This record gives sequence, C-alpha cells and structure tokens, in this order.
Amino acid sequence: MGHSYGRGRTTSLPVDSSDQLPDVSRFADIIGLKNIVLTRRDQFARCLNEKMRAYWTGRRRELSGSQEVDRIVVDLEATGDGLLNFVLASDQRPSFRNK
Repeated sequence: MGHSYGRGRTTSLPVDSSDQLPDVSRFADIIGLKNIVLTRRDQFARCLNEKMRAYWTGRRRELSGSQEVDRIVVDLEATGDGLLNFVLASDQRPSFRNK
C-alpha cells in the first residue's frame, strides 16, 4: 500500500533557497552556496572532518585532532578533493579507528 503524501495537492509554493552565512556571505540558491564552499575548501574540510569524527567516535574534537585534520587536508590536495578521498583519508587516521 502506497503513501498518499502530496496527493491531491494542486499548487506548489516556491522554495526560497537564499540565505546568509554567519560571516555575512549571501547566496541566492544552491549554486551560490556551492561556490562559497568551493572558495573555502580547507575550512569546509576541517568542519566536515570534525563533525564526522564526533559522529564516528562519539567524542568531541580534541587538541591533538586538529593536527590530524591538517594532515587530511594536505592529503586531499595531493589526491583530489572528492568526498570519497576525504572519507578514506579520514578513516585511515588512528583517532578515527581507535575510540
């Protein structure tokens, strides 16, 4: 039996995807957000790494972890900035493997 979510809806409201980041950078759509992220690859990689580390290990970032994040960012520059390379480089670090 299928779900009836959205059935019978005759109009769709426009989605406002514009926003402003804490540093006052503005974007009008997902393309604008992507362009901002692409200009701040190191910052984005560090933030994503910290979030993944907290999720995978169940702990918040420690001071020693920031050196590993720096190494991961350097590794990414050598191997390519793809998400797969990022996850693989992060997973190989001892702080990710040892809880």
